[in-house]
Amino acid sequence: GKGEETKGRYSGVAKAFLLHLGERADRPLAGVTPTDVQSYIDTSREDKKWSDKTVALHLQALKSAFNNARRLQLIESNPADPISVTVDDEVQRELFKDTEAKLILDAAEGEWKTLLLVGYYTGLRLTAAATLRWDVVDLARKTISIRKPGKRGRAVLLPMHEKLHAHLML
Repeated sequence: GKGEETKGRYSGVAKAFLLHLGERADRPLAGVTPTDVQSYIDTSREDKKWSDKTVALHLQALKSAFNNARRLQLIESNPADPISVTVDDEVQRELFKDTEAKLILDAAEGEWKTLLLVGYYTGLRLTAAATLRWDVVDLARKTISIRKPGKRGRAVLLPMHEKLHAHLML
């Protein structure tokens, strides 16, 4: 019942958790304990240097998978239920001053300049801006259609700033 993006993310979590279990991954599902889940969380934080937010996403995926197994009566209780992760408030990032942004944009060339302009004028994260395709850009209507995370794949239309539009028209 999960969307494709969620399935992909949960699949990665499942693989990582099974890898963490090692030889015990071949044992019955009922043998997984809260200690196993806590160990996976602790190892992810310490060895892999994952952020609290990433660890929380992994824990949520495990809870969801084990809840599904419980509903299917494959296990009696969810071993991830007693585990919790505290996510600190995200760091507030300072905005570039106009003069700082101008220095960066003036120094950029080619695809980097386009990428920086897209990010600057849309507010998209670098990865989202870098993975945009031309089929989501409507130069005639001056819009960019993106799929926002958490919006169940619905498209959101972003208006295109005049300076970004002029750059893309080059």
